[in-house]
Amino acid sequence: MNKYVSAIGLYFLTSLSMLYGVDAQVAAFGTIGGAISDKEYNYQRFINDKGTLKRDSVFGVQTDIRFDDQWSATVQGKFAPRDDSDSGWEPSLAWAFLSYRPTNDWLIRMGKIRVPLYLHSQNMDVGVTYDMARLPHEVYSLSPVNDGIGAIVTKSFDVDNGELSVDLFYAQANNQPYRFYVRDDLSAYGGYPEGVNFWELDYKTVGLTVNYERGKNDRFRFGVYQAKVTENGRELAGDFSLQPSTTVPLSWVYPYPYYQPDAPFDKSSILAFTIGADIDLDNGYRLISEFAMRNMVGADSGPNAQSGYLSVSKKIDSWTPYITIATLKTKDNVKNLYNNLDSDPINQVLPVNRQYADVVIASEQQSYTVGTSYAITPLQKIKAEWMHAKVGSVSNFLIDNPNTERMDKQTINVYSLSYSISF
Repeated sequence: MNKYVSAIGLYFLTSLSMLYGVDAQVAAFGTIGGAISDKEYNYQRFINDKGTLKRDSVFGVQTDIRFDDQWSATVQGKFAPRDDSDSGWEPSLAWAFLSYRPTNDWLIRMGKIRVPLYLHSQNMDVGVTYDMARLPHEVYSLSPVNDGIGAIVTKSFDVDNGELSVDLFYAQANNQPYRFYVRDDLSAYGGYPEGVNFWELDYKTVGLTVNYERGKNDRFRFGVYQAKVTENGRELAGDFSLQPSTTVPLSWVYPYPYYQPDAPFDKSSILAFTIGADIDLDNGYRLISEFAMRNMVGADSGPNAQSGYLSVSKKIDSWTPYITIATLKTKDNVKNLYNNLDSDPINQVLPVNRQYADVVIASEQQSYTVGTSYAITPLQKIKAEWMHAKVGSVSNFLIDNPNTERMDKQTINVYSLSYSISF
C-alpha cells in the first residue's frame, strides 16, 4: 500500500489546487549515478567491482500548495532502492506535511517531515543542489533516521547581516529497516543467516537546531537530539562480560572464558549532536565542513562514534572542482568490544561471538576525494569523482565482509559519474 501513497497524495493535492484555484507548484528531481570500485565486496551497501546504479540514483516529485498567506502543504514522493532489501526499487512517501505561518517569524510544520540535522538534510536527495557526487557517508550515515511523523516549530530572528532561526522538532518512525551483514550462518542455532540481514526498529526523536544565515552565501548549523530506539519482540545486547567456561556444555572441549551479553535491554537512548558551516571564501572558493558525534547511553555495544569532513571547492565558470577529506571513528570501548568478540576462542567451536561482533556497529575509516561538477544549466549537473578510502582496524558498518576473517587494513578506490536534474 505504501508504494502508492505518494502518487495518490500528489494527485489529490494537485487536483485540489486546480479545483479551488489555489497556488500550486509541481517540481521534479532526479539523479542517475553510477559507481564502481576496485574490490569485489560491497562498500556502502552497493558499490563493488561490477558497478552499480543503486548507490546514488534517485527520482522524486514534489507538490507545494499555498492555500493563503498562512497555510500551505507539501508532498514529496521518491523512487529509490528499497530500504528493507538489497534487491529491487520502490516508491515511497518522503514528505507530507502542512505548514502554518501565524506571523513572519514563526513557522509550524506537521506531518511526515525531514529531521533538520545536517546542512543538506532538506536537499540530500536533490543532487543538483550541491557539487559533491555524494554527501560524505562518514557523517550523513550517523543519524539513525532522517524522516518521521512529527512536527517542526521554527522561530526566526533578524540579526545584523543575516537571519537566526531555531528549530524544535519531534519525529517518530516505526518499522525502519536497519541493515547489517554477518559472516556466518547460525540460523540453525537461533542466530542470523549468513549475509545481509535487517532489523525493524522504532525511533522517537526529539531535538533542537540553531541556524544562522549570513548574507546570501554563508550558513551555519548546530543541532542536538535524542533518539529512543526500540525493537518489538527482541532484546538488544547492552553490555558484554567474560563468562566462566564451565557454563558451556562440553567445557572440556572449550576450556576458555568467553564473552556473552550480561545486560540485555529492549530499548536504548542515543544522544547526538552535529555542527556545520558552509562559507564563501571569495574568488569562487567555498569551504564546507560538518562534524557529528553520537553515543548510546548505558551500552558498550552501542553505535558510539564521531565523524567529520572538510571540503574545499573552486568555481571556475561552469566547473566546480573540489577536494574532500572525511573520517569516521568508533569510540575505543566499542572497537575493543568488537576485537574481543571477533577474536574470542569460542569462535573455533561455534562462531557465536563472531556474529555478535558483526552486529556491533564499529568502524574506522578515512577517505580522500577529488571530483568536479559541471553545470550544464543552473538545474542540470554532471559530476565525476574519485574517492580513496582507507580502512583501519575495523569497518563492518561500511563493508560487507564475505570472508570469515575480519576485514581490516583495506584500501578502496571508488569511481563515480552522475547526472542530476531538477525541473
